[in-house]
Amino acid sequence: MMQQRAEHDRRSIHVKLTEKGEEFWRVLDEMFARHASLLDEAEIEEEKLAEVSIHLKSIERFWNLVRARVPRAPEPLVGRPVISEEASSYFHTQKRVA
Repeated sequence: MMQQRAEHDRRSIHVKLTEKGEEFWRVLDEMFARHASLLDEAEIEEEKLAEVSIHLKSIERFWNLVRARVPRAPEPLVGRPVISEEASSYFHTQKRVA
C-alpha cells in the first residue's frame, strides 16, 4: 500500500495499492472464486457454513476465557534489568489456592 497526504487538505491521506498490492489482490480474488465454486461442488450449503461459524465462535470464546485465567507476569521482562528470582517466577507460577 502507498499513502500520500492530500494537497488540498493536509489532514487527509490518500491510500492506494501498489502494483505488488494489486497483484496480491488479484491472487486473493481468484482464490476466493475457486473456493466458492468448490463449496458448490461439495454441496456445502450456506446454512451449514453459518452453523459451523457459530460453533467456531463458541470455541473461540472458550479459549479466550481460558487464556484470561492463565497467570501472567506483571510486566514484560524485556528492556530492563531483571533479578534471577523474578525471571524464574515468570516461568514457574504458583498455583492459585481457592
